[in-house]
Amino acid sequence: MAYLLDANCFIHAKNLYYGFDVCPGFWDWLEIAAQEGNVLSIDAVYDEIVPGGDELSGWARAHPTMFLPSTSSVLAELGNVNQWAQTSTRYTAGAKTDFAGNADSRLVAFGAADGHRIVTHELPGLNKKNTIKIPDAAAAHNVKCVQLHNVLRSLGAKFVLPPGRVAQGRLL
Repeated sequence: MAYLLDANCFIHAKNLYYGFDVCPGFWDWLEIAAQEGNVLSIDAVYDEIVPGGDELSGWARAHPTMFLPSTSSVLAELGNVNQWAQTSTRYTAGAKTDFAGNADSRLVAFGAADGHRIVTHELPGLNKKNTIKIPDAAAAHNVKCVQLHNVLRSLGAKFVLPPGRVAQGRLL
């Protein structure tokens, strides 16, 4: 079982809390966690990130093994996930089309096929009809969703300054 990152985890990390210039340790940790098979993502997320032409795009290109390719079992499960969406009366036709055409449906399929957990900043859609949220689709397929900060804690991530850089609570 691995944690599979949604594109929004990469994007929020870059833009908010773990910018490459502010917390390079996060990106180093992510690389190590991927090498250990603990934190990965999927080919469809790679395809969403790479066209950005920014630092995140370059990082993804430098770490292609972090992004799992679709397998026959994932593609079979993708059929089930999209069938669930298409037969649901809860969502609009546009929401169903969007869901089938982006990485969200594939993340759920990977989770269902291989027992992975999905890491996303999305929350359940509750009464939204115009968007299928990952946590809703995941719940329908018995796939667990977690948030990134929970993954960092459960895997013991630490982003600390080197020894001698902090004294009496002040940065030196």
